[in-house]
Amino acid sequence: MSESFGTSLDIAGSFTYANFANPAAAPVEGILGAWTRPGAGDLVVRGGVGTALTGGIGAPTARVLFALGYEPTVKKAPAEPVILDSDNDGLLDNVDACPDKPEDMDSYKDDDGCPEATVVTFRFVDQDGQPATGLGFTVAEMQGASSMELPAGDHPMTITGDGFAPTAGVAKVVEGPPIEIVQTVPYLTGTIIVEAVDAKGKRIPDASWLLNDKAKGKMPEGKVETLVRVGQVKVGAEAEGYLRGSKTVELKSGDTVTVVLDLKPTKTKVQAANIDLGGSVFFETNKDIIKPESFKLLDEVASIMKEHPELKLVRIEGHTDSRGDDAFNMDLSQRRTEAVRTYLISKGVEANRLEAKGYGETKPLVTGNNEAAWAKNRRVDFFIVERTDMAVDGQPKPVEGAPKPQ
Repeated sequence: MSESFGTSLDIAGSFTYANFANPAAAPVEGILGAWTRPGAGDLVVRGGVGTALTGGIGAPTARVLFALGYEPTVKKAPAEPVILDSDNDGLLDNVDACPDKPEDMDSYKDDDGCPEATVVTFRFVDQDGQPATGLGFTVAEMQGASSMELPAGDHPMTITGDGFAPTAGVAKVVEGPPIEIVQTVPYLTGTIIVEAVDAKGKRIPDASWLLNDKAKGKMPEGKVETLVRVGQVKVGAEAEGYLRGSKTVELKSGDTVTVVLDLKPTKTKVQAANIDLGGSVFFETNKDIIKPESFKLLDEVASIMKEHPELKLVRIEGHTDSRGDDAFNMDLSQRRTEAVRTYLISKGVEANRLEAKGYGETKPLVTGNNEAAWAKNRRVDFFIVERTDMAVDGQPKPVEGAPKPQ
């Protein structure tokens, strides 16, 4: 049997129950037939021969059959191929680039069907836990990028960089999702010895010292020795009744550098919200010309501003006594504060850290029409408007207690 040829054998007969035992009443015939579809076309040729199998009435001695037919061929749709998932990774073989290797599903190129090496991200910190930058490193003979693919196992790595000790480590990689490896790379150090001395060269007890403008603590004997990261190092010291002093030195690995800071005595103090002059700024009468006797005091203010970079903005306020015309006094106080600002700028203070505001006779400290009251009310004040050591979210915070300009 095929789609273009076939044979058949048919047996047909009839009988009644009442005449079941009578052979003459039960004719039976056998027919052998065949068919073909010439050329597998739509024409069908059928034929057959038959003969009686019993002597029943109606069964022919012989029968010949022949027929021609037209039967259009019905074309069957091709069977859908069965697509397998040979590696059981959830991706069928027709879209799986690696049908014999299961995908590792590590959140990295999981749709290609191929297992990838583990994605490793490297992060380097110094011994203080701070980011170590400017490094070169090699892992498994690959020049270091911040992220790379590595097979599972232990991979040696070397790290070098200016100012850091050459470091060797091992990247331990396990198969699976991306991982981060944190490696400590110690920075190189040298020794700094800081001494705070007075004009006679004697150490100042309980002086405080600073490193790169950051307070580091007290020096009970006026001296401290400590390990410091190599490079450009700014060392400072300050004490009650003295101006802050500082020096910048170059420190190399293994070196010992002694920094002696000669602190100058002063009555000027940096408070939370103002700079207390401990004295007065004098001007020529009814003029904005600063008297030479005030230069030393203003030089100390300039030194404070340069040694205290945390003082981001300082307002110079000028006041007069109550004598004279109100408008003249207002203008005079403004010109005098501008003169002080100009003087400080000439001494190296950045202009954007200073603002000037004259108030005339509108803000007296005391009342009275006498020399003592007038002298007290004639003054120049320095108020700290912003300072970075009181920062919030990286933005300088206005100092509480500082008067607001009117």
